Amino acid sequence: LWDESINTYHAVADQFLLEPEKYDGGVYMAGNSYLQKAFGSIRDRSGQPKPLNLGQIANMDSATSIFSQVPVSSPLYILAQQSIAQVYLEQDRLEDAIVPLLNVEGTGPPIWSDDIIFDSIWTAIGHLGHVYKELASRAEDPEEIVRYRNLALDQYGKVPEVASVYDQVVLALAWLEIEKGNTQNAINIMETLLDIRPATPYAYEAWNLLGEAYTKIWDYEKASEVFSQLAVTERAISLINVIVGETRELDQVRRELQRLASEMKSSEDIAR
Repeated sequence: LWDESINTYHAVADQFLLEPEKYDGGVYMAGNSYLQKAFGSIRDRSGQPKPLNLGQIANMDSATSIFSQVPVSSPLYILAQQSIAQVYLEQDRLEDAIVPLLNVEGTGPPIWSDDIIFDSIWTAIGHLGHVYKELASRAEDPEEIVRYRNLALDQYGKVPEVASVYDQVVLALAWLEIEKGNTQNAINIMETLLDIRPATPYAYEAWNLLGEAYTKIWDYEKASEVFSQLAVTERAISLINVIVGETRELDQVRRELQRLASEMKSSEDIAR
């Protein structure tokens, strides 16, 4: 499927690039085809990343090159720049990811923008904060560490609570507080998150970080309570997985019985 889209693009690429404003959708789809082809080959069925080979890197480079042709005036510009950043992050090229993420943040949303567009911008802002946070953790110069942490905090402060990336941002803020030695602040952040958003998809990570934080301040009783809650969560996940597995097995048995019943009926019809 992706190869077909890519071949179609190259057949008309000259026309597309002569009038990128007119054919921005086609240009974006071509870049996305290269991107999906690359991603499809760097992840197995478990969704876990695999080491990149030269072919995959080439597909990512092609995606980046084509996405860069989407003009700033296009409503797809934000998505194209996010995709470029995604390619760089996949390759652990953190510094390179900064510019496209800044481009997303600095681009005013179109007049017709809906919640999806706004959330895309907020997600890019949050991801840029993650990039700065990771660069801080890798830096050795104390001044660089402080600079990147401050940049991360600045980005995180721009993400509203309604953003889909908000819970990730809160977790990152808690980690930053721990790294700065402000463990109690991290505890307050995690407890607030779990209190007001108990159904957060990041509940497991939040409980785990909260338990670690209590351990750091030697409050082992509270840490024990938190890890007990974490154990309950893990047990619930385990039970759900067992139930899902059993359901799948039952479905397989049911299908097999239906097949055998169908074969028996066919045999009876033939005998008649």
